[in-house]
Amino acid sequence: MSAEIAAVIVNYNAGSELVLALQSLVTDLAGREWEAVVIDNASTDGSDTFTDAFAPRVRLIRNSTNVGFGRAVNQGVAASTAPLVLIMNPDCRVHAGAVATLRAQLDAHDACAVVGPRVLDPDGAVQGSARGDPDMLTGLFGRTSLLRDWFRLLPAARRNVVTDAAIGNGTPSVVVDWVSGACMLVRRSAFEAVHGFDERYFMYWEDA
Repeated sequence: MSAEIAAVIVNYNAGSELVLALQSLVTDLAGREWEAVVIDNASTDGSDTFTDAFAPRVRLIRNSTNVGFGRAVNQGVAASTAPLVLIMNPDCRVHAGAVATLRAQLDAHDACAVVGPRVLDPDGAVQGSARGDPDMLTGLFGRTSLLRDWFRLLPAARRNVVTDAAIGNGTPSVVVDWVSGACMLVRRSAFEAVHGFDERYFMYWEDA
């Protein structure tokens, strides 16, 4: 049967984190038809070999040099066929039911091209992975900015990093300008319509 979902992971010296990411997919996607492509950007820690234990479900593409995140993701999408693509970092782990929840949101909103989950830090804190379009204040009120920590109620701070409070009213999702490439479920048709990530961005901001 054809895969319903293709997971695309870009690996660069992720070590055992890659194994944990792949194992979380095996657990969460059990009973579904899925495929995964790991694009290795010339790792030197041997982590590229960790995919062997997950074959043939998981395939490996080795790059001779580090071509960057966006270009590597584009490679992985091109090497897969499923209509939905889960792009995630090798240090991400999906919790049980996560992919089904993301897919339900895409199914519920035909005009939605990309859906992202709540991304949690190891201590359970919400990372703030949904954002507003970058503007002149983004550098001042971005996710890691001290000004954002000090002035969280300012409109610029709330717009640059969308928090759980912005969803409210028990609704499962909210429309945002963009979500972090650390983890996102994308319609292949939409991804291909915009020709994937802009490969001029080696790393960071290609998701925006």
